[in-house]
Amino acid sequence: FSSTMSLADLIAQVEPSVVRIDAKGSQGEGIGSGFVVGSEGIVITNHHVIAGASTAKVTFEDDRTARVLGTLALDKARDVAVLKIDGSGFPALELATGLPRKGESVAAFGSPVGLSFTATEGIISSIRKSEELRQYNKNTVGTWIQTSTPISPGNSGGPLVNRSGKVVGANTMTMVQAQNLNFAISSPDIAKVLAESRDKPIIPLAEGAAKEERDESVATMDGAAQIKAIEKLTELLMVADADSTGARMAAAQLILVDPKDIDDPLLAKRVAKAFKRIAYESKHGADLGVRGMARWGGDYCIPYFAELLEMETFSGSEAVYAVLSESENPKAAEAIARRL
Repeated sequence: FSSTMSLADLIAQVEPSVVRIDAKGSQGEGIGSGFVVGSEGIVITNHHVIAGASTAKVTFEDDRTARVLGTLALDKARDVAVLKIDGSGFPALELATGLPRKGESVAAFGSPVGLSFTATEGIISSIRKSEELRQYNKNTVGTWIQTSTPISPGNSGGPLVNRSGKVVGANTMTMVQAQNLNFAISSPDIAKVLAESRDKPIIPLAEGAAKEERDESVATMDGAAQIKAIEKLTELLMVADADSTGARMAAAQLILVDPKDIDDPLLAKRVAKAFKRIAYESKHGADLGVRGMARWGGDYCIPYFAELLEMETFSGSEAVYAVLSESENPKAAEAIARRL
């Protein structure tokens, strides 16, 4: 391939090396992205994708899967993790040795809101030192690539690639309080962490990554950034299929937020209504919808809980009983008595 390959050719070359990462831990399930840099099963992703995970697997575009055996390196400040997956003979991507030029055309690969193997394109908007980003993350270090290439939750850890097919960064974060401000940790920073992982033993996830704290959460945001993120996740929860990965990801984020920290009753009511939709329509995640209704709607949702218990197809009855049993509102006891 030439350095001026078309986007379609670039996707065809890069995508076989991109993986979707499904991780599970005590805090629930998460989805991220990554890419192979060593044919023997060395995968790069973001630290926050694998942090808190006790088990994980990767999926390739041809539906092959591989178990994540553990980590070789975890760098929280750069938000980089080096994974070892089971198997060998995987197609690998090459890291760019230097920083990209401003205006250079790039493409991002990953699984935004669970939509596996999505590609988007944009340009390099700027190169940022960590000092410029510390107002958003005070502990960050390294050099960061600012790009107009759209990314979303689930893109994290996927490659940002130039038109020569070389990785210039790993997609890491987007500024929800602004439009199209996206950032990737640079390839030189990735190379530094990768070099430090050489000849290191594999640390099983349960012994390493599972003990790492996850920072990427709407619950840890502040002020306008948190409100904007809640609004975006609520919108997704209202329109996505109730059992889709995107809906589960949005619900998992919103359930962690304490509504008492949000001085916006109307927004809280919108979030409760979004969770109500999940409770009514989901075949597999109704209990999560119920928990969200109780957290964000409180007593406002008690009549709906009573209604849900009357539905033959409703799968979250145990969650409703648990919520009503904990409520001190007399209407909650009435709802239980009526059902019994």
